Amino acid sequence: MLDMKMLATLSILTLICAMSSVAQEPVLHFDASNNPGHPNWTNLGTAGGELERVGNTQFEPADDGNPARYTSPEMGAIFLSEDGEPSVNLESWTIVMHCKNNGDLFGAEEQLFVISAEPMQLDQAIRSWIDSDWVVNDGTGRIGLIIKGTATVQEIAPSNTPETEIGLDEWHTVAFVYDNDLGLYEGYLDGELVSEKVTDQDFDARVEMPLIRIFTGDGIERNFNGSVSTFTVYDEALSAEQLIAGAAVEPTSKLAVTWGNVKTTY
Repeated sequence: MLDMKMLATLSILTLICAMSSVAQEPVLHFDASNNPGHPNWTNLGTAGGELERVGNTQFEPADDGNPARYTSPEMGAIFLSEDGEPSVNLESWTIVMHCKNNGDLFGAEEQLFVISAEPMQLDQAIRSWIDSDWVVNDGTGRIGLIIKGTATVQEIAPSNTPETEIGLDEWHTVAFVYDNDLGLYEGYLDGELVSEKVTDQDFDARVEMPLIRIFTGDGIERNFNGSVSTFTVYDEALSAEQLIAGAAVEPTSKLAVTWGNVKTTY
């Protein structure tokens, strides 16, 4: 029979394991299901604020197996930050996006999102996109990511490979993770590690990053022909275990979100 000392030790180890699997609150958390009828998109994360709706971005309620989402039906329909809010400070980071590719590119490329210091992409930035050369099989797009730390040259993370494809009219959860201490980038698609790269981008948490856009990046007219149900950013590098097993978080809205229900709850 276990003595009290052993039971106490086991209890502490169990608590440590449980705590290690739980992420901190996200700094950005945009959830279409928690924003119906609102012209702008409210941030439920700790950074507060909201993204301004620009153009004909459409809110669509959950239906026919689709989650509640915002859809960009045409060139120039996006969300962007205004007047410096929200703004984030990132050193290590994780970005998780639940999205659907709706059709052909509006332009030469489509940009899914950007988070950047000012001026855009010249100091510190993260941007994801699909290039016209990366569209295969009747609309399937291959996602790329550019990362740039302070005083370093921007670098393209592994991209344009079959592992990074999002098919037409398919919902996928993509995650981008950067550990600044290790200089390690990891890319996930639906919980599976599909790309990684060692790089030293030297992100500085003291740098404000107030340029935040969904459906586009540095070019407002190069936006994503798609739908987005959730977009979440953490100011830490989540582990594979946290992402794959389900990193429980509790945004300021008190709405519990997990990796699992980001993919399956509509």
